[in-house]
Amino acid sequence: MNNAEWFDFVSEVTDDIITRHTLGGLFLQVSRNGILSFGYSSEEIIAQSPYSFIHEDDIAIVKNNHTILINERKSEWVKYRLKHRKGHYLFLQSYGKLIHSATDPLGYEIILYTKILKDEDNKTISSDLNSSELRYNNDVTSQKNIDESWENSHHQHHKLPIPYNTEEEIRILYRAINSSTNGITVADCRKPDMPLMFVNPAFEAMTGYAIDEVVGKNCRFLQGTENDQPALDTLRKAIRMAEPVVVTLRNYKKDGTLFWNKLELAPVRDSDGILTHYIGIASDISSEVISRNQISELNLMLAETNDQLRIERDREREYAKSLEKINELKDDFVSSVSHEFRTPLASIIGFAQTLLKDNTISEHLREKFIHIIFNDGKRLARIVEDMLDIARIESGKSTLFAEKHDIVSIIKDAMSAFSYDKEKNTNPLNFITPFSAVFVECDKDKIIQVLLNLLTNAQKFSPSDEEIIIRLTEEDDKIHISVKDNGIGIHLDDIPHLFEKFYRVKHPGQEIRGTGLGLPIAKNLVELHGGTISVISTIGHGSEFIVSLPKNMYE
Repeated sequence: MNNAEWFDFVSEVTDDIITRHTLGGLFLQVSRNGILSFGYSSEEIIAQSPYSFIHEDDIAIVKNNHTILINERKSEWVKYRLKHRKGHYLFLQSYGKLIHSATDPLGYEIILYTKILKDEDNKTISSDLNSSELRYNNDVTSQKNIDESWENSHHQHHKLPIPYNTEEEIRILYRAINSSTNGITVADCRKPDMPLMFVNPAFEAMTGYAIDEVVGKNCRFLQGTENDQPALDTLRKAIRMAEPVVVTLRNYKKDGTLFWNKLELAPVRDSDGILTHYIGIASDISSEVISRNQISELNLMLAETNDQLRIERDREREYAKSLEKINELKDDFVSSVSHEFRTPLASIIGFAQTLLKDNTISEHLREKFIHIIFNDGKRLARIVEDMLDIARIESGKSTLFAEKHDIVSIIKDAMSAFSYDKEKNTNPLNFITPFSAVFVECDKDKIIQVLLNLLTNAQKFSPSDEEIIIRLTEEDDKIHISVKDNGIGIHLDDIPHLFEKFYRVKHPGQEIRGTGLGLPIAKNLVELHGGTISVISTIGHGSEFIVSLPKNMYE
């Protein structure tokens, strides 16, 4: 496989941005995701210099890294901006590597691995959020001051004047009452039900009732049918105790219009201290109540907005953490896949070249080499198939061909397939079941795939020749298949992540090969059957994976 063929292959199976360049930098090939991310077609970018697309302020640093790569054959991650076809700039980070080329006269070409950076976007979002939150907090403070000012301006109670004795003083008082902008009422406490005996013109204007329509009535008629207002209890208690009181009531005008009435009542006594009248001062504070309610609603909205902002900010932080974790997993995956590809490819190429060039190889060695090439080819095919499987599952294109099958036979078939490679799989298998046959509605091939993944995992983490136990049990309308090893076990912190894509358990001093796709694929295939998969593990005592499947998928 030449460099172009290898690149085409990798481009199809990876979601990363990989580009291939001449030693001078011209684009030779761009991966599928690179085309999608940059916005240019292949015809627009191939044979072009990357400096035609890089921001002019970043060209110098990219060229410097390019020079170091060519002269010293080493590279560092370099950050720069590349112009998207739509005109905006992408923030990128690239790492280059020299590889041998059979077509370049200089004998080398460059492979670039590129990531799109998101930090700048996150910073912008974070800044906007902080700005918004500050603005809202300032609004809340401002409104609190308004509230306090409003309350302070309305705590002064009207005070009744001292008694007047002269006729002139009485006339002055009468003119003052009639000129007042507040509604003033006088109720006679000496008569049943405390009827009104006087209202001033301001009361008439406020309520729409003329004086002759209200004199002789108790002022409760203003409440309409709303006679269960909490403030009325306060008012009635004060009247029973002959005490002054200030309340705010929902009252209604003659035309049915609601208004908020701030009512101040004060008792009037004669020279013997006997209660004779109640003086009422009424104020229409509807606009103030409405404003206060609006302010309260606004404060509530602001509080809810601030809560939402905090939630969004927390989400952004979680997103940033998730993104960081995903990038780490992707980097680890690329490294792992590169290793998984390189090793068998090198083996296949090396042994194939030996077979082609050396005619003196003995038949025994020739057969051995062919066997190695065959096994490494299967290994590559398995890696590719894993990646295709996970892609099909995530795109919803994975389908089941479910029929009634004997699960005992399926398990035995999986064991046979696993034990076929005696050189690699040296662990003996022990199948424990009380059943000769148990019929389950399932896709046979996919269940075998799940079991092979679990058996392979058990073999990886177990000492050579250590027994692996497969156990089949039945519970009502379900069956349970457990695969148990006596290996090194899994740390408690790793267990929640076992079924995440690209996640690989790391053990100090041990290199465990794999792409981190086997268990996610197994989990998805089990869930497609309506089942579950779980794990129990203890460090130093091995692990047990349990697959639970319904006997009848569609019931």
